[in-house]
Amino acid sequence: MNSLFIDAPTLLSPITEEVVLSGKSSLEFRWQGSNYLFPQKFIFKLYKGYNTYGDNLILKEDLSRDATSFEVSADKFEDSQIYTWSLILVVGSGQKSDAAFSSFKAIKN
Repeated sequence: MNSLFIDAPTLLSPITEEVVLSGKSSLEFRWQGSNYLFPQKFIFKLYKGYNTYGDNLILKEDLSRDATSFEVSADKFEDSQIYTWSLILVVGSGQKSDAAFSSFKAIKN
């Protein structure tokens, strides 16, 4: 079987240590669009804490291949809690990229 290496998506925001959510209704996650000829979709996951295990998963969404952002309600986040988000690109053959990860601390007060 022919195996193709697929680069992990490039995350754009949030990629800082802290994200201030005071007065905001949502948090926008942004990434660079796909350079692949046959992208199928992106898989977005949000975890509570640094560990990306099933028990810590709080949100999973399949997003359009054309998507470059996704908004999550600020209600999903607790003050001073660490969150990790990941993004995987799936191409037309069904192969998946490595996951791109970024962690941040939510500040709500």
